Order: sequence, then C-alpha cells, then structure tokens
Amino acid sequence: MDKTILHDSDIREPLFDYLEEKFGKVCILEEKQIGRARADIVMLTDR
Repeated sequence: MDKTILHDSDIREPLFDYLEEKFGKVCILEEKQIGRARADIVMLTDR
C-alpha cells in the first residue's frame, strides 16, 4: 500500500480557504501560545 505523507504545510492553506468559505471573514492566528500550551490555529469570527 502506498502511504502518502501529509505535512502541516500541506493542509494549512486549504484549511484556511475552507474556513473562510464556511464562515466568511475570519481572523486566523497561527502558533498562538496559551499558557503553557500552543494552539496551531485559532480562528476568530464576528458571529
């Protein structure tokens, strides 16, 4: 079986495009430090 390796950089732009299509205008923060944890992506909407 051929395994495809998917990297973070392969999905970020398509994910951002999807989120903007689904939710309209959004603010996306990348690599946001929250306390001792780190969020890869944080999305803010006006909803």
